[in-house]
Amino acid sequence: MSDKEKLFQEIKSIVIEWCEENETYFKNNNINIDVLRNEKDGFVVSFENDIAMAELVVEQASYAPYRFVSFEIATVEADRAKISYSWYDNESTSKKELKEQLTRGINYFVNL
Repeated sequence: MSDKEKLFQEIKSIVIEWCEENETYFKNNNINIDVLRNEKDGFVVSFENDIAMAELVVEQASYAPYRFVSFEIATVEADRAKISYSWYDNESTSKKELKEQLTRGINYFVNL
């Protein structure tokens, strides 16, 4: 396994752990969570409430504005979907910052 693959698996594990640690928070804030994909090569989860939808993606994309992690929130304005919040990791994102940014994003989602 290459160093990049090891790092990817570690990042994916951190994201899954973050989701598990926040299950009660999601429930208490009426966020429906649905794991769409949990495989060796990726993890995708959607979050929904009455106002918006969010998607958290962990993958080794060949062309994307992120290294491994994408978190986007979409709302509907004037009958059109609009990305109202997004965060993407990069080469310098630490594991601590990753969890902090995911928490910041989900808090934004709750407070829409």
